[in-house]
Amino acid sequence: MRIEPYDKSQLDAINSLSLRTWTPVFDSIQQVMDFGVYHSFYPKDWAVTDRQVLQEVVGAGV
Repeated sequence: MRIEPYDKSQLDAINSLSLRTWTPVFDSIQQVMDFGVYHSFYPKDWAVTDRQVLQEVVGAGV
């Protein structure tokens, strides 16, 4: 493993990794949770929100 400083050019790769990681989690939660309850916890498209949060987090470190 090699750890290196973040570079803005890596944002798409990091976002892709995040989506691959979280998609099965959100899919499984949605399958077992009532539709209305799920959408009260996650009212927006979680992938859009995930990308926005990711951009804020990495942007704060740059």
